Amino acid sequence: MLQNRLAMAGEFASAAFGWLSDALTPAVDSSTSLYKLRGVMRQRESWLARNRAYFEHRLPHDIAQNMNIAFGSSGDDTQTTYHLRFPEPTHNYSGKRMALDFIYAVHEAPNLLPPAVHALFIEKGEKLIFGQTIEDTSPSPSEQDFSSSLGVYEPRTGRSLIPMAYMSRKHGGYVMQGGDETRMSALHEFGHALDRIVLQFGERCYKDFKKAWQEDAKVLVAVGDDKKFPHYLSIAYGGLQEDDEIAMREVFAEMFAETVSGLSSDLQTHFPQSAVVLDRILLSLEHLIANTPDFSEIVVQRKAAPA
Repeated sequence: MLQNRLAMAGEFASAAFGWLSDALTPAVDSSTSLYKLRGVMRQRESWLARNRAYFEHRLPHDIAQNMNIAFGSSGDDTQTTYHLRFPEPTHNYSGKRMALDFIYAVHEAPNLLPPAVHALFIEKGEKLIFGQTIEDTSPSPSEQDFSSSLGVYEPRTGRSLIPMAYMSRKHGGYVMQGGDETRMSALHEFGHALDRIVLQFGERCYKDFKKAWQEDAKVLVAVGDDKKFPHYLSIAYGGLQEDDEIAMREVFAEMFAETVSGLSSDLQTHFPQSAVVLDRILLSLEHLIANTPDFSEIVVQRKAAPA
């Protein structure tokens, strides 16, 4: 019976969400079931209670248009003007085309998200904000210096911050990002947002991903490849991160960006067991969203209920 259910889930996901079809083979087999993700279900109820007024007036029928994203823009409904200054000195600035390339990439990133993840971000009220530098994207200054970061996620506010230019120690000034680099930066921060939704409850999916990451890390050390991925390993495994938790979550975020963008497969190749668990989590999310009411249905049902 379990095998039949898994096969049906795999067929459903393959037909409805083609982006995941390549991941179904390693993620779904006779020994693997879908995660229940009870924590996600509980969160959706709390999001509804908090955002009821928003969703009653603006139901998310069109994900691309209704996702709650602030793009740091000004102007009327027909024309948007971006006020972007270029930090000085900007090492690789080559004209306004670079700024447009950055803006296009930022706008495109949410559309690369899997449908279920996109739906969850709408419900939670996640935001994507861009600016000239990381300091320009956040009204609340941080004690930590993020000027050299290509992106930052704020768990408290649910905001993914993407700078047009970041400080490069190599070049002694700001370097502009754009194109695929920006898409990956935004998707990486979205990966941290998904991490906060899915992995924070200590459920089976969290335990499986942590165990898979540990096994992958041991293999990298054994074969001498640990120095290739210092940002994704803890000090205990020859990396730079202070503890396993930070390193594991960086792998989750970057691997999510790889999986949904198709722009790279480096971490998926070198952290294969972690990749299998991530695929399983994403498939479970698709199954959960497809088989539970979305916000528009919940709101309509509750408004129709007798007083």
